[in-house]
Amino acid sequence: MQDVLTSIYGETGKFGNFDAVLGTTMKRAFTNLVFTTTASGTDSYPAIRSFDRDAADSAYNSNITLFSGDFGKLRLHASAFLPAADDGYILDMELLELRYSSQPEVTTLPDLGGGPARLLKAVAGLVCKNPLGLGAFRPA
Repeated sequence: MQDVLTSIYGETGKFGNFDAVLGTTMKRAFTNLVFTTTASGTDSYPAIRSFDRDAADSAYNSNITLFSGDFGKLRLHASAFLPAADDGYILDMELLELRYSSQPEVTTLPDLGGGPARLLKAVAGLVCKNPLGLGAFRPA
């Protein structure tokens, strides 16, 4: 992750706030960075999870939603729609835009007993203003 942020900074010179769309395995890896450690030595040790919380609380939080790296901050979003669970994309929303060839049209359809229905027609395209400001990773 740090390498991708470093690459984006090297290409754009921008330390930014990004959105990271992550597969489920990659999202779990971020949480494990903070809460899981593995003991080292000649013997095999299980992973150790540690939590700090107020004893009066009835729940604990084991979720990472913001990662601050050397060259930017990432807001983490899990997605089940990526090609693989360990894939991820770093997006700068200032570099992405949705453009329409015409404004969306909404047509009211008859209610045939299933409730109100609408038809939405739109032709849109995603515009990337500078692909060097975005990142993707697919760990081996």
